[in-house]
Amino acid sequence: MLVEKECCGNILLQGNLTGLQIWETDIEAKVKVAQITIYSSPSSTDPLEVEIVGTETKLMIVPPGNTVNFIGEGIKSVKVSAKGNELLYIEGKYVISTTIGLHSNPIPLNEQ
Repeated sequence: MLVEKECCGNILLQGNLTGLQIWETDIEAKVKVAQITIYSSPSSTDPLEVEIVGTETKLMIVPPGNTVNFIGEGIKSVKVSAKGNELLYIEGKYVISTTIGLHSNPIPLNEQ
């Protein structure tokens, strides 16, 4: 069975908080396709680094005031981070749209 899901949210990294995992799937779900869009506000002080882990690990850089987009298969997790100091300030948004294949185990009629 295929299920389409979308999640979105805000990103805020300040000072010593330099990393945040924003999405992850468990081992039972098979991500067929994922589209990941990350926006970094022009008021951000540093570039945002996006680590996409799947069959391979991809690294994308989002400069302040820009948006990046990634489409791939078999994605397991997405983490955002930055290298900075105590004055670090990164604000942004993300949207992750996925098509996930779920194992369907029918419930026997006598157990319903």
